[in-house]
Amino acid sequence: MASAQLPLLPVPRLKGHIINVASVPQRSPFRYPGGKTWLVPYIRQWLSSLPARPCEFIEPFAGGAIVSLTVAFEKLADHVTMVELDEQVAAVWQAVLGKHGAELANRIISFRMTPANVESVLSEPARSIQDRAFQTILRNRVNRGGILAPGAGKVKNGEAGKGIKSRWYPLTLKKRILDIGTIRDHMAFVHGDGMKMMRKHAYQPDTVFFYRSALHGRGKTSRKPSVFALGT
Repeated sequence: MASAQLPLLPVPRLKGHIINVASVPQRSPFRYPGGKTWLVPYIRQWLSSLPARPCEFIEPFAGGAIVSLTVAFEKLADHVTMVELDEQVAAVWQAVLGKHGAELANRIISFRMTPANVESVLSEPARSIQDRAFQTILRNRVNRGGILAPGAGKVKNGEAGKGIKSRWYPLTLKKRILDIGTIRDHMAFVHGDGMKMMRKHAYQPDTVFFYRSALHGRGKTSRKPSVFALGT
């Protein structure tokens, strides 16, 4: 069956209401200000409007993966596949959706958050997927804006003057990671090129793809998403 691009719902309102991002369950261990959380209500409505529940939901540029996690937890598709090329982000999903989620969660709980300990962990070469996953979560939580790129500055004052501790919620992170582990049989992760994944599965029946495009205009990034539904 030929592939087709299906439009998402009108932005920025959903059925006449402004979206309250705080009302969307936070399921990802990542923090990405300006991420895809605000899209979740649209995704729910879009998938619910389809004639049948998709057999496969693929997010080719997963990042923090709040959309994929929502689809999986709320059973909006039979199976969810996340794709991510970035090595650091991929390590987290490989650990969480593999056999090392509990190990990562326990490492987060046992870590003593101090500037010296942060520097010690981040300066060490990663010797395993688990090491890289922990370093990524740590970097995402102590860097300003959750930026993972080399040279990113660390949080100084943070919330209520807590400094680098202001975004470090070990119990919350542990719960999110372990919760994801309960549905991992319905999910898969691919460390690879999202565009190749889309081409590979473009004509697979009952499969939908989601990605958010960054459309630029007047010096700002538009929040207009692009959603592909292929082979449905």
